[in-house]
Amino acid sequence: MSDQLAARQAKRAALLAAGVDPYPPARPVGARVAGLRQRYGALPPHTRTGVAVTVGGRIISRRDHRDVEFATLRDGAEEIQVLLAGDRGTEGPRAAWRRTTDLGDLVVVDGELVTTGSGALAVVVREFTLAATALRPLPGRSATGTVADPAVAERRGATPRHRYRQMLLDPGETARAHARGSALRALREGLYERGFSEADTPLLHPLPSGTARPFSAHMNAWGLPLHLRATAEMYLKRLIVGGMDRVFEIGRVFRNEGVDALHFPEFTVCEAYAVHTDYLDAAALAERLVAAVVSALDASHAVPLSFARHRFHDLLGAALGTVVNGSTSRRELADHAAQYGIEAPEGAGAGALALLLYRKLAEPLLERPTFVFDFPAEGAILARPHRRDPALVESWSLVIGGLDVGQGCSELTDPVEQRRRFCAQAAARAERGLGATVLDEGFLAALEHGLPPLGGLVLGVDRLITALRGTGRLRDHQCHPIARPEPGPVPRPGPSASTRTHLSAPVQEGEPR
Repeated sequence: MSDQLAARQAKRAALLAAGVDPYPPARPVGARVAGLRQRYGALPPHTRTGVAVTVGGRIISRRDHRDVEFATLRDGAEEIQVLLAGDRGTEGPRAAWRRTTDLGDLVVVDGELVTTGSGALAVVVREFTLAATALRPLPGRSATGTVADPAVAERRGATPRHRYRQMLLDPGETARAHARGSALRALREGLYERGFSEADTPLLHPLPSGTARPFSAHMNAWGLPLHLRATAEMYLKRLIVGGMDRVFEIGRVFRNEGVDALHFPEFTVCEAYAVHTDYLDAAALAERLVAAVVSALDASHAVPLSFARHRFHDLLGAALGTVVNGSTSRRELADHAAQYGIEAPEGAGAGALALLLYRKLAEPLLERPTFVFDFPAEGAILARPHRRDPALVESWSLVIGGLDVGQGCSELTDPVEQRRRFCAQAAARAERGLGATVLDEGFLAALEHGLPPLGGLVLGVDRLITALRGTGRLRDHQCHPIARPEPGPVPRPGPSASTRTHLSAPVQEGEPR
């Protein structure tokens, strides 16, 4: 145990010996710092308001002057000064503060709200109580609360691996977490306002969903292999068949594949489906939802609310300097790929090759938020064929800030054609040595009961926030991104203390107590 930890443990013991509970029950806090700043932030310097307030927060800095002790409390992402005047002796709030509190402790202070000589809001403390004693020092700060160099803070553990430490070091991280919640709320409320019902479909699927490599699990009770979902689409469409006409889900999905700045094994998506609509309606809905998220994030300065609309082959042709369409041959597309030093994957058809060229050459040129419509049919196994060109499907992709943040389509509702596409996909995977694929007969059976004309969309929430913020990686906008294990012993699988409850589980019939 370090000297700092030992000293703090000793302080805890001294508090208990003096009859002070270092972790007391809650007491009412009458004001949040954000509200005080909004109401009194424009007051001139040296103002005594006569207003008594009760404020709670974490001590993030402190300094002692001859006549007064200063400290800064952080309440959420906001900060306020507290002032303790009086003798440094053994009596009074200042003496008790010096004796019982430390940097990082949580306290509740009572006193008068004033402004300092610089105009900053402050509380002249009349009395205070501990809310929680910190047994570890604040990461990235000196003994007085001075912020350390970012590299030093990272070495002390203030990294995305321990997001709460970053939040303790930087209130901007706390604000970022709040912003993510605001974005999720904007999506949810935008869909509720348009008559959608929220669904809660399984995370564990009996068959892999989508084409991504899945995370696999095992249900001990039934001896059943299960897989973390890569999409909620199949279950949401079952609900549509059952009679729900507008349905959405916001939740986590998982893909056991590569990890980089823009790809992560778990992420949040918003999926929505509405009957008697098509992909153009889904695009209009997506535009409104993105506008709501921009407003929630206050990101209008970063992303103009003006969406361009282009067709896939028009963008690809502009990037190649020639005319291409759904009938352009694979050979011609392969020649274009060779010209740009792009290797054409063996076995890829004209549609897949066109999509590769688009990703490499056309998509990076999109500066404005752009809907790209009418993609090649190859590989799009859940989208309806285009009503005017069977080589295409009625689908779109939304690109913001160079990131593909969402897709939508007129959903395929023909169960016979859906089965044919699933079988063709399974055969192609087997031919490439990717193993056998089991058809989702439950989903196909649902389609055979009749799925109405349907428009659908999926927005990647992490990607959308990253694109609208214009900075960072996906993990920078997740509250608790998964990280590589820290050096040291690898934990063995098994129940952790945090998963146990203080309440006994109900005893099932025939089970011994």
